[in-house]
Amino acid sequence: MNRIIVDAHILIKFVQNDMKFINTQISTLNEKVEKKYVITIDNRGFVETECIQSYNPVDVTRVWISQKEKVGKIRRIKPYPLEKTDIKPLLNKYGFPRNDILYINLANSIPRRYIISEDMDFYDPKSKNVCQKTKTRIINNRAGKLCKYLKKEFKIIVANIYNANNEL
Repeated sequence: MNRIIVDAHILIKFVQNDMKFINTQISTLNEKVEKKYVITIDNRGFVETECIQSYNPVDVTRVWISQKEKVGKIRRIKPYPLEKTDIKPLLNKYGFPRNDILYINLANSIPRRYIISEDMDFYDPKSKNVCQKTKTRIINNRAGKLCKYLKKEFKIIVANIYNANNEL
């Protein structure tokens, strides 16, 4: 089964969707991911911890991740890290947060290098302070400098919920 990377904030939306059974774009994406993909997280627990810290009730998130792991829908791996020379421009030129490099390393570790995120950091971190309309345009059109760089240099595709629904 194909693997993909889903950032912690999207994982939380999956948890919320499973708990509430809401018919939305996130429900559609959650169903597609459930049928065709395995969500890949790190073996050291960073993604899981980020989920747990971002969503209450904590126990619901832990149980959800544990259940998905038991049925093979979440798999933990040791990420294959990018070279330091590859990481440097991400941090310095594009302003990507050091603590999120793990997601790039995870994507670099699987055949289908695909990250689902609506976090501006994955699109154009230096444009975080622009108006919401511009942020939405950058994310929806994948117009951010970092997003384009990741695709060109590492073949890593970054997609928001809408784009992922159309592509997966």
